[in-house]
Amino acid sequence: MHLVTLAGCTEPDARPQQVLDWLTDWLGHYGLPVRAIRPGLLPAEDLLHARHEAPAIRAAIQALAGAQALLIATPVRLGAYSGVLKTFLDLLPAGALAGMRVLPLACGGEVSRQLTLHYALKPVLDALGAGSVLSSLQIGPRQARMRDDGLLVLDPGVETRIEAALLRLLAGLPLASSLPTDALPPPPRALRRAASAGLPAD
Repeated sequence: MHLVTLAGCTEPDARPQQVLDWLTDWLGHYGLPVRAIRPGLLPAEDLLHARHEAPAIRAAIQALAGAQALLIATPVRLGAYSGVLKTFLDLLPAGALAGMRVLPLACGGEVSRQLTLHYALKPVLDALGAGSVLSSLQIGPRQARMRDDGLLVLDPGVETRIEAALLRLLAGLPLASSLPTDALPPPPRALRRAASAGLPAD
């Protein structure tokens, strides 16, 4: 039993991946196992031509097997989620997300686009069998920054909303049964990432 993160970006240091790394550290702080899927790092030809038997594609799909929840982070532009995320979701077999809880996170864009993932992404997740899709969270371009010492720092309000969403995502899941049911001890307020001089564009 595990959780899965899915990055809808092509650059390994883009904001969606940085946020997912922050979430992975947050979950790891409580001993929860996480596997990462990074479609942007998969062989482009195999991804575009939906070569399910290609080793990297097969491994990415297998990461979903037995997962209890999925966290997706994607840039949002022009009312749509990223092309690399769409391409990966299109190659998943029917029922690939059967019964799974999903938390979508929209990185960048204006607050007015907060519902983009609800209207554009949720129907796709539902069609793949997702058990429930939580309300998407918006992380604006000024609400996450990378400090010179390599710490990813989220706006306190955004961090609070993400932590609350994670608790909703985990509530009642077998792999989270060892967590306290009333309240969690506070996680680190800023989690270390690889050193970076600044936060790149989406």
